[in-house]
Amino acid sequence: VHKEYHLNVGNPFYFTILREPVKRFISHYNFFYFQLGYDDCKGQSLDDLEPEKRERIINHLSNVQLQFLADIRHPKIVGEDNMLRLAKSNLLLEYDCYGYIEDMERCLEKLKATAPDWLKIKSNFPTLNTSNSSKVKVSDEVLDQIEKANWLDRELYEFAIAHMDIAPLKLEAAK
Repeated sequence: VHKEYHLNVGNPFYFTILREPVKRFISHYNFFYFQLGYDDCKGQSLDDLEPEKRERIINHLSNVQLQFLADIRHPKIVGEDNMLRLAKSNLLLEYDCYGYIEDMERCLEKLKATAPDWLKIKSNFPTLNTSNSSKVKVSDEVLDQIEKANWLDRELYEFAIAHMDIAPLKLEAAK
């Protein structure tokens, strides 16, 4: 980012927070579609959508954590397995630190331990979604569709959790 936007940052610090893929998906849908009305979905739960529209939205909102970490502009050219490898590599080599929202306390501890002096860390980040849309129920059938569509994010998320205690390789390489 600092190179692409020509930011004059001598020693950038990159940090990201991952989220359990199905919860991330549902939260995204509930906020942007159910609550704000994207794609004419205001007030409509995932279960209430026509099957074709639901499938289109599920495909559109799936594996966004992978896409973000892989930083691929044309995923169909690269292929799913290559995107997953690239996202894992970027997470370990390009980020100074990462965490996951389901263990925010540990995430903040790791962030405080690795953050540069110029980065001031709050110790009380919110961890609960308090919007009314977070209470919208989703059927088991739709949950299964979301899980299947987000299999790459699931692989990435499980990899991230398994490697959470590894020292950031970017920092280790710089020493």
